[in-house]
Amino acid sequence: SCHYRVLGVLPSAPPSDIKASYLSLARLHHPDAGGSSDGGARFKAVAAAYDVLGHAGRRARYDATRVFGGGIRGRDRYARAAA
Repeated sequence: SCHYRVLGVLPSAPPSDIKASYLSLARLHHPDAGGSSDGGARFKAVAAAYDVLGHAGRRARYDATRVFGGGIRGRDRYARAAA
């Protein structure tokens, strides 16, 4: 799945918007705060997305795989490595 979609931001979003979205979603889905009933899977997805998009270098590599990675396989390969 697309990290931008997980965080609900556009690929052109500035770092401050990415962080704000992450903090909001992390509070909403955190298992200790009575978050979603999926065993923390949604929280883990949000955390994994921010781990990539919240770091400028990782975000640049992720964006490059989205554009030049040869389709879904390139994106999935990167997502598995980041998880």
